[in-house]
Amino acid sequence: MKNSILFLATTLGASVVATPIHFTSNSAVENINPSGMQTAIAITINGNAVVSGSLRSNDRISTGEYVQIDGMANSGSDCHPNGLVGRDNNGVLFSCQFGVWQKVGGSINTVVRHNSDRGYRWPKSEVSCASHEKVMGGGSSCYQEGGMIWILKSAPSGNGWFTQCDGGLENKWGTAEVWVICAY
Repeated sequence: MKNSILFLATTLGASVVATPIHFTSNSAVENINPSGMQTAIAITINGNAVVSGSLRSNDRISTGEYVQIDGMANSGSDCHPNGLVGRDNNGVLFSCQFGVWQKVGGSINTVVRHNSDRGYRWPKSEVSCASHEKVMGGGSSCYQEGGMIWILKSAPSGNGWFTQCDGGLENKWGTAEVWVICAY
């Protein structure tokens, strides 16, 4: 059978022979792998096909009808990785953006949370996003009456933002303020 391929499927150790699918070198078979077996570039299936694992294409996927998305998504819930697509019980489409399920075509909701704490010479403060929110950014400021103070650290910390100030040699009380921008 020159220029032909016979597909075999193995399930739980038993071999099942599928209907032979014949390709000609002019249609679907163009590649020969290192073992000398021909591999298909294109396969046409007239009927249903079920894939038990992942199906991946390194190119575009198109359909002549509709796409049924069975993956359920809850608005504001965590997701990974960004770019996933799902739906809710009403069929509203969602996509995973910044680690959170968002309505497709909708805007990202944000909230700014704030905290301030006083401390002697090295005041510090931290603020967190709620558990259903994700950190998008943050910032801080330091204040010390009658003296110099500067930001020693301002950075993400867990699901929030942290800041620490340095009052230098003033040995005075100061205030550290911190903000975090959270998406949900």
